Amino acid sequence: MKKIIALLLCLITAISLFSCSAENGSDSDTAEDTGNAAPSGIDADKTVLTVGDLELSLGDFYFQFILTPSNMISQFQSYYGEEYATYLIQQYGFDPAKPYSEQQCPEDVYDGTFYDLFFESAKNYLTENAALYCYAKDNGAELSEDEIADIEAEAKSYVDMALQNYGSLAAAYGDTLGLINEEVLKNALTIQAIAKKGQEMFSENANLTQEDFDKRYEEDPLKYSVVSFLSYTLDANDTTVTADDVKTYADELAATTTPEDFAAYVDNYYNNVLNPDLEERTDYTVDSLLKKNVAYADDLEAYRWMFTEASVGECYEVFGTEGSSCTVFMLVSAPHLNDYVSKNVRHILFNIDNYSSDAECKTAADTVYKEYLKNPTEENFAALANEHSDDPDVETDEAGNAVGEKDTKTSGGLYENVQRDQMVKEFEDWCFDEARQPGDTGIIKTRFGYHIMYFVGDGERISTGTDKIRNEIMRGLFEDYMEKIGTECDSEYIDSVLK
Repeated sequence: MKKIIALLLCLITAISLFSCSAENGSDSDTAEDTGNAAPSGIDADKTVLTVGDLELSLGDFYFQFILTPSNMISQFQSYYGEEYATYLIQQYGFDPAKPYSEQQCPEDVYDGTFYDLFFESAKNYLTENAALYCYAKDNGAELSEDEIADIEAEAKSYVDMALQNYGSLAAAYGDTLGLINEEVLKNALTIQAIAKKGQEMFSENANLTQEDFDKRYEEDPLKYSVVSFLSYTLDANDTTVTADDVKTYADELAATTTPEDFAAYVDNYYNNVLNPDLEERTDYTVDSLLKKNVAYADDLEAYRWMFTEASVGECYEVFGTEGSSCTVFMLVSAPHLNDYVSKNVRHILFNIDNYSSDAECKTAADTVYKEYLKNPTEENFAALANEHSDDPDVETDEAGNAVGEKDTKTSGGLYENVQRDQMVKEFEDWCFDEARQPGDTGIIKTRFGYHIMYFVGDGERISTGTDKIRNEIMRGLFEDYMEKIGTECDSEYIDSVLK
């Protein structure tokens, strides 16, 4: 199986299919050339890919083929300006000025040339979209008049943008063959819109049951399960620890039976045994040593132990060459599907860094908590959080990413859909306590300080384990469908034009 790294996959799917960078374009305000001037002997309308009843032309294929390098170039131009080509060569060994077929991809990127990569990416994307298009059409899906009008307007807007900033579609997309025109854009948008309907219909018609999920999980539970564990590596060195010491310390660490004892041992070992003269301590806690929701790896000895033999709280030692190092593992959670219900909570944080002592910080929390208890409602809690919490509200963009702090607090300390492994351990333990009921309150301490907690209730269901099973089942059903409707690709003609 050829390997494509995440960046290149994202450039095909996550970046807008029709992104024309305006930063390096011309200042032309009028249309001079739409880029529809194929060289003599090239048939832009020739069918080169057939999926079911849908025929895609050379122009359709070529447009998808050039999107990946076009988006790569645009992205690097936005980051590095005129030096973009130098960085593309340094980071990926890709020179946009040289023939793609003469450039071998790095081994960790793809097993083949850049031409092979772009060809396979285009073929796979078009084939899957076309299959979903066919499924939608077979099941009666059509575009409304409004949807058709929107597609025509969108295609025209891309043309106008390209003409304004580059002078032509060809220049906007790096189209050296002049095969891209407004009809190609409209066709791509139309197929994409109907394919989206097909994807929704395919999922609905699959009618998967819990029995389907259970059966797949039982077939290979290791494939879908995750574990959480603590780990720490002890190394021999010339000044303080010998190989014999490593064995002694590793055995002592492996004798611990709780995560707290494991973390306390590591903390003492690092700060008092290994580095007693350090001016600043490095605090080791359960959170800092915890590896959360880790998937199975057959080639790792400790992972095989954790997934097939270990009990929660047990430790395991893996020694390096000649005993010069040892990594000690403690299993914290048994293998399980990562499915659960998230939680909605409010909290009021009293940041320990804002107080002269722990006692002063706790007193502040106790004082506000007593004030809340005089009127124990969620509304009062939210008001007190806005007034007293040291946890700032943040502004977010449309994707939910933090972009800055708000001038004033407005959220009332609300955290919605808190997921496991998202918060520090004490915060998470309080939220996910099985006995927790809406309206429950209390004070907890974390490394950040003291938190007055208010449990709002359950949030959305998180089903990463089940989702993985669902995706695999759906993938298998979809591959069966693609095989049923059939695919033909005229690779020879495509290569003769593009290579």
